[in-house]
Amino acid sequence: PPSGLSAAERTVYRTAEAVLRMGQVWETTDKSKGQILASLPPGMWATAWPRDMAYSIAALVRAGHFDEARAALAFLLQAEANGYKTFEHNGTQVGVGADYRISVCRYWGRGMEESDWNEDGPNVEFDGFGLFLWVLGEYVRASGDATILDAHWATIRDEVANVLVGLRAGNGMIRPDSSIWEVHWNGRQKQYAYTSLAAAIGLCEASRMAEARGATSEATAWAQAARDIAAAVRTHALDGDFLAQSVEELAGDAGYVDAAVVEAFRWQLMDPAGVQAKAT
Repeated sequence: PPSGLSAAERTVYRTAEAVLRMGQVWETTDKSKGQILASLPPGMWATAWPRDMAYSIAALVRAGHFDEARAALAFLLQAEANGYKTFEHNGTQVGVGADYRISVCRYWGRGMEESDWNEDGPNVEFDGFGLFLWVLGEYVRASGDATILDAHWATIRDEVANVLVGLRAGNGMIRPDSSIWEVHWNGRQKQYAYTSLAAAIGLCEASRMAEARGATSEATAWAQAARDIAAAVRTHALDGDFLAQSVEELAGDAGYVDAAVVEAFRWQLMDPAGVQAKAT
């Protein structure tokens, strides 16, 4: 545990650590191994989401549980996805538009991609791609273990990082998606600041990993894409110095306060001590 904890704080830390590890699956008869559930019983969300898993992996890495973190990353790299490359909704072909590896919503227990539908269509979320690259970079840097890159580099490059680059819209941010608030489709999708922030930090990490492997062309391209996406957020999602939830909510001048944008400052894509951080 971190140094300097009181006895009560240490108990809280150890309890949280135990519950986190209880949520990880070690079944080996299918592709379940390594996934981390969003909740344990009696919670109803005993399902794995890439977004929830990313934050759990970050916690495992920072707590020094590298075997568990690697297993979770391996699950995400080997589970079934690509079900929403293209799909028809209201007579229009939409979707990711390329072969991809990280689920756009969640997984069934055996490691198969799934999305929930309602009258507005499915949840198709693009933030998972960037979040996966972020925690992959966190793991490699903290553990010193680059063998997961050796084993899966083509997948990481072609089905995650390059997919993110291809998801940029004309204004430079990531295309509208369901994102962290799972608003579904049918015109409810938005250009969320959170999705673009996750893309920017993920491509930063991907660039560093590529540079370390000598993949200089990818490293250069991904670093530039990260800079461009972050710049587009500053151009299109700021109300003065206040960082808004989405381009669309900002244009509507209502409803754009969102604590999720704190990641702009926590990931240091914007100055955590600067005027935007203070205003937001």
